[in-house]
Amino acid sequence: MKISKDINEKFSDKELEKLSKNTILFKLKIWLIMISFFTLFASLVLFIIGGVDEENRICLYVAIGLMIFGIITTVLSMVGNSRNKKIQARYVNQLKKEVLGIDEIYQISLDKLNPDYLKETELFNQTVDKFYINNYWFKYQTNIIKIYNIQSSLVVSTKNQFINEALTIKGNNAFIGNIHTRIDQDVPFKGSIVEVELLKKKEYIFEVREIIDSIYKSKIFLESDKRKINDEIDKIFDIYYKDQHDNGFKDKFNNLIQSLVELINLVKGVALIVKENKCYLALYDHYFNFEQMFLAKKIIKLGDKYKNIQKEYLPIKKVIDEIIEL
Repeated sequence: MKISKDINEKFSDKELEKLSKNTILFKLKIWLIMISFFTLFASLVLFIIGGVDEENRICLYVAIGLMIFGIITTVLSMVGNSRNKKIQARYVNQLKKEVLGIDEIYQISLDKLNPDYLKETELFNQTVDKFYINNYWFKYQTNIIKIYNIQSSLVVSTKNQFINEALTIKGNNAFIGNIHTRIDQDVPFKGSIVEVELLKKKEYIFEVREIIDSIYKSKIFLESDKRKINDEIDKIFDIYYKDQHDNGFKDKFNNLIQSLVELINLVKGVALIVKENKCYLALYDHYFNFEQMFLAKKIIKLGDKYKNIQKEYLPIKKVIDEIIEL
């Protein structure tokens, strides 16, 4: 089947399946490189022979033909490294429109980042030690979303620096963040914070914190404010709120909890605070890199990449949508 080059057309399952396969030229790449090498080498030899001996002048004509053929095979081997530019443009456009639901993404400059952000949002009693360079803001529907990628942080309430160093996550061999239990010690946070500035001001405050060692208990609520949902949910999350809401809210709130249950299959720790007109979603050891998402040049299996981004981002988007609907 032929893949459409219309940037405004949604990808079909069959198109994504085809885009997940290597192109014919890519499959032939090794042969094209070998042919181009031998033909260009042969043309060079024939140029030398034809230039030295006038009786072998015909070799020059053969050399020119071989050189042209060698150049063509070289170009074909290079073209096989990427998809058509119009298909690449369609990939980026549909990724923004269908998966992310946004038009443009902007960088937040490092000098505008606040090291006390985690404390001020009341997510964690920690200071940010280092932000990654990629932090973003964009419009989603009529709301403003900001994403902060935090490389490392320091726990404020620790009694000595030794505890901070012991709990700071370093390298790929870290085990903290995988234990499904609530520990007494606040673990230094690393990951991303998704901040949603809601158009409609919320008159309620609530928190949902996954019961896992990487997510500490609430800084706002007391244990008496903890709410019981059911045996299954109570084993996964600590849920806090004071005000009682109508049944309409409770139905939507239950939908949000189910979306969070789906999300924790992808993330090592989740904490959510909604208060006034803002939502803060903390995703432990999970980061956003939109530049890498939109990279399409020399990516052969664009279909696989598109589907992987869907799998990773859509559960987060679903949680945001549920919060907006509350």
